[in-house]
Amino acid sequence: MKQLLLAFAALLLLFSCKKEDSPVPQLENADWYMLRSPDNRDIKAVHGDIDGTLTITTGFEIFVTTDKGKSWTKGNYNARVGLFAFLEKEDTLFVLEGQRSGASVFDNVFGIQPTWFSMNRGLNWERSTSRRDFDDWKVPINYAYSGNGIRFEIDLIQNEEGYLQTIGIKSESGRKIALPARHQLVSVYFDKKSRLYVTGSAPLCSEGKTFEYCDQVNRSGTVYISKKPVLF
Repeated sequence: MKQLLLAFAALLLLFSCKKEDSPVPQLENADWYMLRSPDNRDIKAVHGDIDGTLTITTGFEIFVTTDKGKSWTKGNYNARVGLFAFLEKEDTLFVLEGQRSGASVFDNVFGIQPTWFSMNRGLNWERSTSRRDFDDWKVPINYAYSGNGIRFEIDLIQNEEGYLQTIGIKSESGRKIALPARHQLVSVYFDKKSRLYVTGSAPLCSEGKTFEYCDQVNRSGTVYISKKPVLF
């Protein structure tokens, strides 16, 4: 009996240690919702509203959720061209196939070439046959403006080994926002309620030269959504 109790205690200790040491965040905490992509790719961009319809792209696929990420519906986009951003014009949602940036990795990054459009928030896509003003359309990827006009951008540093790391979000007013886990961050977005959305990779656990996923099997990308408006 004593040996059985000792074994049971050891088992409880093992599970408690695993839970405490786990670097993968929960799907929700006091400040953030955290949604995972339905495939094993980074989330490149997000558009919409978590309380309504939310649309994401993982680079070559587009997915839509209306229940805060509990289930996803795959859009019919199948051009197999890389996707980088969304742009809304009136009641039409465009997805942008190109990306443009400056010579430095610290320069602004923009999505360009809105070749495909959707009239139902991302489920069905059609190729545009008009190129009138599309060449001038661009959407910032690594920064966005809050509801009161404050710019927030991905906080990027270069470590001693010369490798780039994304360490969170910073604003032009000096505010720094950390996330519950480490990721390779990709894009920043605000909805109409000024809630902050940050997209990126699956959680990372390594430091320095390599980016090692915490879970080598589930590498689905991540989008964080602030529960409260971010305004400064």
